[in-house]
Amino acid sequence: SHGDMIRPLRKQVELLFNTRYGTGHRGRGSWPCGTGRPDSSPVSAAKAIGISEPVKVPYSKFLMHPEELFVVGLPEGISLRRPNCFGIAKLRKILEASNSIQFVIKR
Repeated sequence: SHGDMIRPLRKQVELLFNTRYGTGHRGRGSWPCGTGRPDSSPVSAAKAIGISEPVKVPYSKFLMHPEELFVVGLPEGISLRRPNCFGIAKLRKILEASNSIQFVIKR
């Protein structure tokens, strides 16, 4: 059934987001145009807050502070939302792009 197909995909995306968030980048500077990298050396958010495993993504904080908390590397046309908001096609696209997805914390 549809539910049997989508549930494991949602779990995979949730784990991906939580793992990437747990090892997210904390940059002090702004992002230079076109480079796709912070201009300061990124520090693992996980190390900064003393953890080394997946962390639940605070989706509401990302919505409230888009200039300080954002994600790079998501497929075109897909913005950060809870995995249960996505259909099968978008979940698969997110998983295909998993190597390029990074959470950025500019604080």
